[in-house]
Amino acid sequence: MKRMTRVGWLGLGLLTMTLAGGCSDDSSDPAGGGGSSGSGAAGSAGVGGEGGSAGSSGGAAGSSTTGGSAGRATPDLQSLIETAQTEIGLPALAGVVLRSGGIVDRGVSGVRRLSQPDAATLDDHWHIGSNVKAFSATLCAMLVEDGKLSFDATLSELFPEVTNIDADLASVSLKMLLQHRAGIGAFTSRLAIDTIPVDVAEDRQKFAEWLIQQPPATAVGEFNYSNAGYGLIGAILERASGSTFEELLDSRLVQPLGMQSKAWLGWPASSDSEQPWAHWSLSGPLQEHPPTDVSLPLGLSTAGNFSFTLPDYARFVQLHLRARRGDPELLGQDSFDTLHTPNGDYAMGWVAIRYMGQPLLAHEGSLDGFDAHTAIWPDRDLAIVLVANAGANFASEPLAMRWLEWSDLDWPAAD
Repeated sequence: MKRMTRVGWLGLGLLTMTLAGGCSDDSSDPAGGGGSSGSGAAGSAGVGGEGGSAGSSGGAAGSSTTGGSAGRATPDLQSLIETAQTEIGLPALAGVVLRSGGIVDRGVSGVRRLSQPDAATLDDHWHIGSNVKAFSATLCAMLVEDGKLSFDATLSELFPEVTNIDADLASVSLKMLLQHRAGIGAFTSRLAIDTIPVDVAEDRQKFAEWLIQQPPATAVGEFNYSNAGYGLIGAILERASGSTFEELLDSRLVQPLGMQSKAWLGWPASSDSEQPWAHWSLSGPLQEHPPTDVSLPLGLSTAGNFSFTLPDYARFVQLHLRARRGDPELLGQDSFDTLHTPNGDYAMGWVAIRYMGQPLLAHEGSLDGFDAHTAIWPDRDLAIVLVANAGANFASEPLAMRWLEWSDLDWPAAD
């Protein structure tokens, strides 16, 4: 197994802490719920970044617009992206704004590598980190509808041949795994990941069997954001479907949604060195990360180690936006409602809260040198996706502030 040379963060970062000031306690909506119990995701994930010390002053919202109707200016995402990329100091920043009918604005600015002049494009592959969790959860719901899985199935039922499952984990259900309430360790740091035996780390089934024999890291039933739990979900999906996770992802989501390219495992430049490179800095200027510099074990990959083009990823986000507005595809409405209904602040693959009185689905994903933010406001028929080829400790906070600010602009309707 390739060992990580930096801490590998995949997750929420400052997302829920950034949102916390606008959260309200109202669980009447499947995407609401407001986490009043204090056991939700807000402030407890501990992943995705530690601060955004660069560029966190002054958002760009409203600074780049064109003439609009009814006294409001029409925003120009390309100009906003260019300004934000420069202010934050990112190698590259790309984004899309979409409605349930499709993308209504897009923008990209910067370079694939700081040492090279090649411009980044929307059709490049971008690492989306823990936004992959929503894909894993959606695939689970599909297999539940197929009768191949149950959200109530326990680990002892899903792995009947493993006779020495930890006693506390034996009764953990698939639903609990999806909501980060299984008690399984986070596995977000190099130190934790290096405890995985080398002979199981690169095999999803062996990793799963090893993991469920370990004692819980926290009390079963309490929220504990866990990449390992979603790695375990990948093994469950493979067992139930008889296909690899990659095959299942392609046949059930990539192809039906009309994506133009397959999802790539790992960083984009790991598959094609001409694609965007990761950039990272613990202190001082950002540095390029060679594609081989950081690796996440295959056993954890279904928690957040895939790359998509931005238009392709937007199709998946659009799927969930439309479902939240009562227009489901590929799954029934009840299944989408299950995916989007939180236990605390976290549903299945999504942070699901009410922000400023409105339901919001959101997530952040980062693995060392990339950072990706997704936010869906179903009541406003609006979603924003931002991706950058810089680590969450550099990009997380300023990007979260941008999409919060930009969500208030008067974006056009879909054609």
